[in-house]
Amino acid sequence: MSELNRVGKNIKTLRKIHGDSQADLAKAVYTDQAAVSHMESGEYRVTDQTIENVSRHYMLSSDEMVKRDIPEIEMCKSNADSVFKRVRMYFPYVESHSARENSDFRHALRTQKQIYDRVCDGRFFEIGEIPACMELYDSAYLDSRASLDSAVNYTGLLYLFTLSTQVTAYILDALPSTFLKKYTDKSTHELSGKVRDDMCRVGEQLSSITEKASFGKNSRRLFCYLGNMLESERHSQIGEFYLASGYIYNILGHSSDSETNRNVGLEMMNTLYLSGNPYASRFFLCK
Repeated sequence: MSELNRVGKNIKTLRKIHGDSQADLAKAVYTDQAAVSHMESGEYRVTDQTIENVSRHYMLSSDEMVKRDIPEIEMCKSNADSVFKRVRMYFPYVESHSARENSDFRHALRTQKQIYDRVCDGRFFEIGEIPACMELYDSAYLDSRASLDSAVNYTGLLYLFTLSTQVTAYILDALPSTFLKKYTDKSTHELSGKVRDDMCRVGEQLSSITEKASFGKNSRRLFCYLGNMLESERHSQIGEFYLASGYIYNILGHSSDSETNRNVGLEMMNTLYLSGNPYASRFFLCK
């Protein structure tokens, strides 16, 4: 992306994130609305002084404005929200009568349902119980009565964990000015105590659970569980669904090429849909 287009896109992204109109921004940086519109569309080069004014207004450096593609955090979160609100459709769990005879499975399932309730309510970062829940499913997997159901539910939790931590890390790390403009004390230019404490708490929780349940640590087990599902007559369809989902959410495949992974996953999911896979049908129903 050229510097001209990057600056224009960054100005538009920052303005929308902070809820400013073009007129609001124009007033703040000593220009007019038409000039802001031209800057955002990349129609002419933004002067160094204007870049400095916009950067100061949104509390980031001029270098960030010129050299960095500022992520559209709200867009990222809104896309993830559509998944989180329908978490039971995107990351389904199963429970057979025989599996429920295992106490670890029952405990894990109860916890998983509580986690899903919170995620549906928009609290996608409250996932601290996932590692312990996955360990319970690991234990229940050793019981033949609960083995396959545990593999399915473990996979759903791992996918949810991965997506949740990606989004939370993205929001916390990518654009501090998102929080700053809204929550700073205008006289001291410091974050309020509550916001600072909340950010620290979420950051510490994210670091802790990432260490406990990182995908790298669990990848071998995931492939084993997916293989068992695909070989099972009862769970082959949900296994195929989770295989395709893994590519869509960049959990499987080449981590450096997320667009290719997603396209591969969507093609797989479409094939499953056409073949009558009920989980794939619900996936497209949610889109």
